[in-house]
Amino acid sequence: MLSFTYGMQTLTDGVAGRMGGLRLGTRATGIARSAAGWEVNAAGPQGALTLRAKAVVLATPAAAAAQLMRPHAKSASDALDAIPYPPVASVASAYARADVAHALDGFGFLIPKIEQRRILGTIFSSTLFGNRAPDGMVLLTTFVGGMRQPELAELDEAAIAALAQDELVSLLGVRAAAQRTWVNRWKHAIPQYTLGHLDRVSKLDEAERALPGLYFCANYRGGISIADCIKSSRAAADRVAQYLLIVSE
Repeated sequence: MLSFTYGMQTLTDGVAGRMGGLRLGTRATGIARSAAGWEVNAAGPQGALTLRAKAVVLATPAAAAAQLMRPHAKSASDALDAIPYPPVASVASAYARADVAHALDGFGFLIPKIEQRRILGTIFSSTLFGNRAPDGMVLLTTFVGGMRQPELAELDEAAIAALAQDELVSLLGVRAAAQRTWVNRWKHAIPQYTLGHLDRVSKLDEAERALPGLYFCANYRGGISIADCIKSSRAAADRVAQYLLIVSE
């Protein structure tokens, strides 16, 4: 597990700061082959625009990639649409250290299905990383929903926070209410590598071979962790660079 002193946004801010021509608030509406390579049609704050490039990397969630791919490779589009993304909610809870009986001497815990709990697990955020809680306080991050109980992630924020509190009372010996909580929800959270996932990914391999200059790079391929995503992105960048060398000769 990894993070930064001021949180994971440090990574995305760093990437954005090194990119030229970054367009925020702009949505790709379609991609098309062209004589020079590829065209990307998009809609942004200034209206519709067309971007042209020799190569295109689809680094979107699977559903968005599926929509863009449908006119070009139906089998790849169908494979992308078949990747499930269950909803997940996270609850960051700040407690006085004296109000938590557990030693918090680890990364946290994951809960197997057989335990029949209403949370997926909890990360001891202030144990793992510095700058997460002031002296005398601890920060715990609890996850709710997922494939096991997706309906729980759809509850209102107060209910999700109360659910997390109840479970932490039972599991960690929490003796008082959290002094602050922050609830974040992702309707489509982590892609699931369910049975048949390798076959689905093979359809993307086929599409890349059939459509030179088009690449897929996302956490539904090559692993979901930050480390896996960095490794996958480096590999994709190398492949794009090699392709551009070939077409430029």
